[in-house]
Amino acid sequence: MPVVRYGDYADGADYSPRIWGHLGVENNPDRWNEIKDHFAAGLDLAASGSQGKWYGFIDTSDTIKTEEAQKNGAVVIATHATDNNGPCIAGSVTGANFAFQSGLPLAFEARWEVDSIATVSYFVGLAEEARAVDNGLFPDTQTAVADIDYVAFSVLGDTAASTVNFGYTTSGSTDVVAKAAAHTLVAGTYVKTGFRYDPYWDKIIAYVNGVPVAGQTTVRRGTTTFPDGEEMTVYAGLKNGSGAAREMTVCFMRCACAIW
Repeated sequence: MPVVRYGDYADGADYSPRIWGHLGVENNPDRWNEIKDHFAAGLDLAASGSQGKWYGFIDTSDTIKTEEAQKNGAVVIATHATDNNGPCIAGSVTGANFAFQSGLPLAFEARWEVDSIATVSYFVGLAEEARAVDNGLFPDTQTAVADIDYVAFSVLGDTAASTVNFGYTTSGSTDVVAKAAAHTLVAGTYVKTGFRYDPYWDKIIAYVNGVPVAGQTTVRRGTTTFPDGEEMTVYAGLKNGSGAAREMTVCFMRCACAIW
């Protein structure tokens, strides 16, 4: 059986060993639902639609475009200079690929950066299907994530948008912030955010730059308002809170959940 080794590239653009090590996704692919992409080429949208394994939502004059010149690949999700524009990418249109289930591990990680931390919201993680739409991830007020099932890292753009929170909820319930200020964004600097469900410990643990986030509230599948068993897919997106153009660049995104 081949041994898969995880070691960070010099620029940090590889998957984090603490999240992906010992899962055995590569060695037993038939046991997993998985999506992963380093966005080396082929994701270029000027209107909402599908390309390959991704679906992109475009507000008027927004763009989603692969940055092929960047080392290891990346996709730039960019808003027009219009308040409340909110482009995003999703792993599917309406079909959901991933769910937290008893006894079955799940892992997610993305590496991303932003060009601004001023009045703009960001979302990276899992959410219910069919949210690649207008106001799908954030309402125009940007004071909270939209009323959806989700487990994700988010930034709320109603104020200076540098604080990354890790949280979750089910549709119709109040958002739960498992770790406020899990990370402080710096414009133009990449961060890796991820989480892993370990069925042995029955915990969902959040990671920033490959390290468990200190001080996070223990999150379990059976926790009240946790979206246990809900079908979700991966998303990365932003919502403009001003009249200035904004960009979010995603270097990679990966999610896998065991199916048996």
